[in-house]
Amino acid sequence: MAAVLTRSWRSHVETPTGLTPASLERIAPILRGTGAAALAWRQIAVSPTLRATETAHDLHQAARILALEEVRNARAVERVCSILNDAGIEPLLVKGWAVARYYPDAYLRPYGDIDLCAPPYRFDDATKCLGNLCTGRFS
Repeated sequence: MAAVLTRSWRSHVETPTGLTPASLERIAPILRGTGAAALAWRQIAVSPTLRATETAHDLHQAARILALEEVRNARAVERVCSILNDAGIEPLLVKGWAVARYYPDAYLRPYGDIDLCAPPYRFDDATKCLGNLCTGRFS
């Protein structure tokens, strides 16, 4: 795992040292299961030997799915923030989305929910806005 993920989030990637096609095959399920498939793909894509494997193809497909999910998630973040802004609430995005902005590509740091903060005195208003989002009613 360390061989494929070391420095994988940096702008410039290098061929992982000590990683063989057999070792990649052993860790691939963990990479997919933890959301690290895209990071792994970036690393192995620069190695002709690793890139040519079926495991690499599977990780590449997983990375593509993560990229599509990032587009969907980004639109959801935009929509939620827009609704809160329209209500005069300025949310603070934290965790997944916020951290993903520091990666070369946001899909490299997948997230499945939107973590945000609002001023304590606007909590009830924010809850109402987001409750309305879930029911389809907007105020």
